[in-house]
Amino acid sequence: GICEGYATLFYELCKASNIKCEMVAGFADNDEKKVVQRKQSKTFASNHAWNKVFIDDEWLFIDVTWASSGKYDGKRTKPVGYNPTYFLVSEKKLYTDHVVNFKQSIQRNALIGNHN
Repeated sequence: GICEGYATLFYELCKASNIKCEMVAGFADNDEKKVVQRKQSKTFASNHAWNKVFIDDEWLFIDVTWASSGKYDGKRTKPVGYNPTYFLVSEKKLYTDHVVNFKQSIQRNALIGNHN
């Protein structure tokens, strides 16, 4: 999907710039109930991809898709301009509406040869 493409491109840009980066697979939604359900579940299907980068001795998160110029309203994507909410944020801040699927994230990084 689109998010996988954005996350892969961002990963490759970081790799070319010698910035430690990983792909993250998981679930993302603006619906708090859906996010809480996924956090409480041991297994769930991923619907989204984003990245984490290691900068200044800490991991920060970037969702290039959600930071881009569109916002999905459940029916279509509306142009809204750049959204800094999802650029270089802490784990705590990002995971209000994102949930990591650790198994799929490990598999995804192995596929691209990223064994950090």
